[in-house]
Amino acid sequence: MQLNVISKRVLDFHRIMKLILNEEQNYLKETALSFVSEKTPVPFKG
Repeated sequence: MQLNVISKRVLDFHRIMKLILNEEQNYLKETALSFVSEKTPVPFKG
């Protein structure tokens, strides 16, 4: 019983970490794209 609770918490933790990492990757992608589009006259869409 206790083991199930622990493993469920670990799974939730992994899910949250995955979401956070995805958010960070999206943020980095957007900042990189905006940085590139600032340097280039042509509007660059990924």
